Amino acid sequence: MMPAKPKLSDEQRAQARKTWEADSRDGFAWLVSELGLPVSAPGIRKVCVKEGWEKSALQKPSKPSEVSARNHRNHRNDVADADTDTDEESSGHDASGALVGLILDARSATPHFDSLDPREKTFVLEYAQHSNGTKAAKNAGYSEAGAAEQARRLLRRAEIKSALQEVMREKVENAGWNIERLIKHYADLADVDTSKITQHRIAPCRYCWGINHSYQCTPVEYASKRAEHVARRKRLLEQAGGDLEADIGEFPSIKGDWYDGRLEPNPDCPECHGNGKPYVWFADVRNLTGAERKAYTGVKRTKDGIELLFQKPEEAVKMLATAVGMGKEQEKPETPVEVAREYAKMMEAARERQRRVYEERGITREPREDRRGEDG
Repeated sequence: MMPAKPKLSDEQRAQARKTWEADSRDGFAWLVSELGLPVSAPGIRKVCVKEGWEKSALQKPSKPSEVSARNHRNHRNDVADADTDTDEESSGHDASGALVGLILDARSATPHFDSLDPREKTFVLEYAQHSNGTKAAKNAGYSEAGAAEQARRLLRRAEIKSALQEVMREKVENAGWNIERLIKHYADLADVDTSKITQHRIAPCRYCWGINHSYQCTPVEYASKRAEHVARRKRLLEQAGGDLEADIGEFPSIKGDWYDGRLEPNPDCPECHGNGKPYVWFADVRNLTGAERKAYTGVKRTKDGIELLFQKPEEAVKMLATAVGMGKEQEKPETPVEVAREYAKMMEAARERQRRVYEERGITREPREDRRGEDG
């Protein structure tokens, strides 16, 4: 049986509010520490938002810029505390396209969180924890019966989206990522020398460098193959009653004339004519360093063998272009005419894709307009 979560008593709640509102310090970690409260800083923050705690006028900074900066720091500290107070932790450390977009969007974002009412703030903080809109709406105090619909309405609002973006941006930054680090990360990946990870190589065939182009063995192969050859030679001679015409001769490979796969193919080889034998080489990933080690992501067993997984430089170049603003998307249409044109282009592209699919599958279909005409 799970123990009950600690809660504030009425006296502790009143004392915490009185102390926080009278003190100039922001955040809640100090409040929990000094008063020895049985709950976490994020828990106190939720109480603050729900009850509408406010700093006294004497404690408020006179400049709006100071308020914004202080609230920004306060929010960052609380989100950092919240990361350790959830059932499902969010790493925020995945260098993906979503992370690029999140950081880039946040660079030009204006504060929206502080403009929300207490329930909306609680909803945003809850949703940032677990991405469950219905649960976030219930925990924010909205009606349980309409929580799902309320969550959908909230998540459609631009200021809620912006506030969520602020909260998630703080999570990402607290995890150690910022735009400078992100650019360096993808710049390193863009310069990866993939030949240090894997190569397509050409080895000499077994006849390339043998004496008189005889078959070359490795030392281990020589002992095994020679024993098999001697046994087979003896067996054939016995079956032929000693007839020398059945003699297959001595083992063709010469002891000491060992095969070396590190050599280049011999262009004069009568067997492969210098084309050699292709094979795939993988680096020992324990020895990878620098950008190559950063690019390596693992291996996968397939029915055809081992597949080496690593970040492709061309993909990193695209992400780097996005991060530095070189790959900006076209602006979205704003006027009704532009929207109509964009919609027409999308529909035409969809019809063309559908036409190609039908053509590939050998399906013959009449145009939609003709079918409607016949039905009418």
